[in-house]
Amino acid sequence: MRTFPAIFRSLLVVSMILPAALIARADSHTEAAPRPSHPSKVTDLNRQDEGDADHLSPMLERVIELTNRVRLKVGLPALKRQRNLNTSASWLARDMAARRYFDHHDSTGRGMPERISAFKYDEYSALGENIAMGQRTPDEVVDGWMNSPGHRANILSRNFSEIGVGYVPASGHGAAGYWVQDFGARFDQCPIVIDTDCSVTASSQVKLSIHGGDSVQRMRFSNDGARWTGWEEFRPLRDWVLEAGTGKRTVFIEIMQDDHVQRIAAAVTVETPPHSTATASLTRSR
Repeated sequence: MRTFPAIFRSLLVVSMILPAALIARADSHTEAAPRPSHPSKVTDLNRQDEGDADHLSPMLERVIELTNRVRLKVGLPALKRQRNLNTSASWLARDMAARRYFDHHDSTGRGMPERISAFKYDEYSALGENIAMGQRTPDEVVDGWMNSPGHRANILSRNFSEIGVGYVPASGHGAAGYWVQDFGARFDQCPIVIDTDCSVTASSQVKLSIHGGDSVQRMRFSNDGARWTGWEEFRPLRDWVLEAGTGKRTVFIEIMQDDHVQRIAAAVTVETPPHSTATASLTRSR
């Protein structure tokens, strides 16, 4: 099988007017996206796509985990996986692999905004995309993106709150593996994320990421939807202790915009860690 060099490309597309210095950090071109109308309030947050990630492969779970670890390490809220962005990213990875190209413009001629809109990711305030080819593991591809200014800027952008990922492994016919990250934020969504957005945790002590600081003034928290903390000023990161025990645990958050209150929730399964000290890794030894 041919050995392909690792290749990366990033694209930042924003529909809001941003400082020139921010846009210039992308190492590929930028382009204006159609600007949607900004609703006066976050609408119907109970419609939020809870569990909308579908069932991702361990490779893609790891890409999201590593991306969110990097964000949390520098004090940024973790990104919420989102079904439509996952579908868009997976489609592009498959299309590039099948037709042997490497570009943000797909084989039908669509640019990134048109493709993501075709997958029903609507009323967005920001979009971005990283692609890569030839890397063997999630650790390798995320490390590569983080060592490239444009890709790093997308991963660490404060403008994004949601993420989708796609991957097609190298085949035995001389094809390279393809990786895609799609980033976005929507006016009508304020996602919350538990830790790195993994579906399972070994601890009841977690880090909550809360998006929506441009429009949310106050927030409060509950483990059962009945007993609440007091109202507190918005902040994007907060330590939290889940309900004791194992199994599915849900965190409820109410956010306040002026006099408008909406409830959102996130869930995770708490599992007792195995007694073995062996650590599983997706990274190959060299």
